[in-house]
Amino acid sequence: MESFDFDEDFDWTTFVIVNYVETFLVSPMMVLETLVQVQFQPKPESNADQESAIGRLQGDLPEQVKQVVESEGIAGLAKGCHLTFFAFKGLYALIQPWIEEGINDFLDVLDDVNPFTNVISHTIAGSLLSPLELVRTRLVVQSTGKDRRYYGPFHCFMAIAQDEKPFASAGFLSTFYNPRILTPSLLMYSLTPLLRRCTIHVLEEELGLDHHFTPALYHLGMMVGIGFESLVLTPLDLVRKRLFVQRIDAFSRQTIQEKKPHVAFPTAIETSPAPYTGVLNAVWAIMSEEGGKTAKKTKIQTQEWENVYGGGSQKKAQFGQGFFSLFRGFWPRYCQSLVEYLSKEINQDFDW
Repeated sequence: MESFDFDEDFDWTTFVIVNYVETFLVSPMMVLETLVQVQFQPKPESNADQESAIGRLQGDLPEQVKQVVESEGIAGLAKGCHLTFFAFKGLYALIQPWIEEGINDFLDVLDDVNPFTNVISHTIAGSLLSPLELVRTRLVVQSTGKDRRYYGPFHCFMAIAQDEKPFASAGFLSTFYNPRILTPSLLMYSLTPLLRRCTIHVLEEELGLDHHFTPALYHLGMMVGIGFESLVLTPLDLVRKRLFVQRIDAFSRQTIQEKKPHVAFPTAIETSPAPYTGVLNAVWAIMSEEGGKTAKKTKIQTQEWENVYGGGSQKKAQFGQGFFSLFRGFWPRYCQSLVEYLSKEINQDFDW
């Protein structure tokens, strides 16, 4: 995530315009990434099925875009993202440098950019703003029909705070920073700057590439590095969004006694039939219960696997499909990261 140096000569108008244009460009990819990642895709032989507005997203990016537009209109490619992502980007770029500077002053760090304090500042900034991402995820995933639950970011905040308290006396902090949904955000925003620093280190120190003297090779290397970063972060982001969608109080005594559904709003796509207790439980459930492809798209059916390899190998093949389903949403995330990288490079070249 990009940050800026806010000095006395900082051009706030350009900052707002650039961030809004970037938000406009990445919103469709963000919507597709969220829907594909949250969508529950049972194994081909499973009978699990839910009615949903969009249906089961499948195929490549153009097919998924067509499916979303046909069911929710062109506005469906931007729902829930404009205000929430614009606010997230602006606030992140504002508070992350301040946090880093404050940590450096407290620890008497003299380096302009210290790897340790840089990663810590990104982790704190991203985690503090994670409620905005929770709201954005729910606005994207919810059905936009007559039974829609949330009518905007502010209404979503209030509805969650009122209806999903993990315990009776819970306030804003204990609700929106519940450990079950805070933990994946802490991991996400610790790994993101760390992976980017590793990419830059490999390019500059190991391969000897320079941003100014070998720009073509450097940018090509960054594209490859961003692909690796996206590959590592996609499973974690998938789990994080699954946890964002389910009720924060999914395991509270009152929710269990009243048999409330673990998803508190009508969704545009199928969701998991059971709640996840945490990151590891979500990873295991996805790998063991989901197959990545629908029966219509599967070339070799379950019985064929069993005939060729035997039952044990068939189970391994199904588990492998579940493992690869953790990487759903890779291409939208990769495209989104490329747009953000190019936007940052343009800003630096024009000194905006």
